[in-house]
Amino acid sequence: PEEALQCALTYCLFHEEEEFMTENVEFYREIVGREGKPREEAAWYLRRHRQELELLLTGSTTMGVDFTEGNYWSNSGGRDDSNRIPS
Repeated sequence: PEEALQCALTYCLFHEEEEFMTENVEFYREIVGREGKPREEAAWYLRRHRQELELLLTGSTTMGVDFTEGNYWSNSGGRDDSNRIPS
């Protein structure tokens, strides 16, 4: 249960609005009896991504260039792989 809580919290870092996962977090917190933390590697990665994004936005503003962040954390519900071999 502790690892499941950690995984659910990690997922929520990237998909904050996913209600089903928020419910999972609440469920596992009740079982484990504590708050828990997401995986440190994922939290570090997301912090770095946000810092790099801030640099890109500042640089693009300074240079007068438009910058739009891609939708890296989209959840389409399925694998989106154009190189996948059909089975």
